[in-house]
Amino acid sequence: MCFSSIRLIVYRVVFLSDRCCDTVNNIQGNEDGSVTISCPYDSQSVNKLKFFCRGNRPSTCLQQAVITSSNTQDGRFRLSDDRKSGIFTVTISSLTLKDSGSYLCGVQRNSGFDVFSAVDLEVKGERLQGLFDSPSHLQQRGALRLMCLRKSSHFILNLFYSLSVAFISSSVLAFRRAPRSAADTDNHPGQSLQDQTSPVEW
Repeated sequence: MCFSSIRLIVYRVVFLSDRCCDTVNNIQGNEDGSVTISCPYDSQSVNKLKFFCRGNRPSTCLQQAVITSSNTQDGRFRLSDDRKSGIFTVTISSLTLKDSGSYLCGVQRNSGFDVFSAVDLEVKGERLQGLFDSPSHLQQRGALRLMCLRKSSHFILNLFYSLSVAFISSSVLAFRRAPRSAADTDNHPGQSLQDQTSPVEW
C-alpha cells in the first residue's frame, strides 16, 4: 500500500513537472489556410538548435519535433530563424482541424534545461463560410445566377417558339381543310338535291 502511494506521488510529480508553460500564446487559423507562429529567444541562444513540436511535454519535444533549424522544411511545416531580432517562426500551411492543439517552441541548451514557450493553436472550420463571404465567391455566385437565368430564359423562349410553331401549323392546316369542303359544295350544287329527289325503286 505504501509502495503504491509512493509510486503515485512520483508519477504525479513527474507528470506535472513535465509541463510548460506559465503563459501560452493563443493562435487562430482557418481551415485550408496557413498560420505563422513566432517563437522568441534570448541572445545566448542565437547559435543554438531551435525546434518545434506538438504537445506540451518538454522532455520528449526534441525527439518528437516536427521541424528544426537544421531541417527547415518538412511537408507543411517551415522554420525561419531571424537571428537579428531573436525570433524564429514556424509556418504551417494547408491547415486542417486536426492541427488544433498545443505546441512547444524549444531552444536546445548545451548545459542545463532547454528553453520552451507554449503555443495553443485553434483551427476554425470556416472554409465554406469564408468562401461564401469572399468577394470572389460573390462574383462567382452572381455569374452563376446570371447563367441560370439565361438558361431559364433560353428554355422559355424555345418552349414559346415551339408552341407558337405548333399553333400556327395547326391553324394553317385547319384553314386549308375548310375551303376544300366549301369548294366541293360549290362544284356540286345540285348533288344533295338530286340525292333527295332521286326515284325510289320498288
